[in-house]
Amino acid sequence: MSHSECLDSSSDFGSACHTVDYKGAKMFSAHAAAGKTWAFPWVHFVAAEHWREPAGETLRITFSSAEVVIKGTGLSPLLNAVTEFRLASVRVLPAEHRTMVRDSVPLVDSICVRVSGEV
Repeated sequence: MSHSECLDSSSDFGSACHTVDYKGAKMFSAHAAAGKTWAFPWVHFVAAEHWREPAGETLRITFSSAEVVIKGTGLSPLLNAVTEFRLASVRVLPAEHRTMVRDSVPLVDSICVRVSGEV
């Protein structure tokens, strides 16, 4: 599928690991490596937190009923997109595709979703 087939005029691919919608995203979806996908409406957004550690970066996005924890490198642009309600999706990039990614773009290693009430 080509780049233009994936997107409409309001979206920007962003990177191999995320998409943004410059008109404002109504939903946020997270695609884990195991083939599981979650979707959250931005109207349920509560807070976001980003921090760097020696091993990489973490971005925590909290919704009213769930917490999405994204680990990787170069995640600052994702936080910026969250604060503007423009982050449309994130996805884990399979290891076999990582050599094709520039060092300056976000790279998502893992996504963990904790839903309120789950054990």
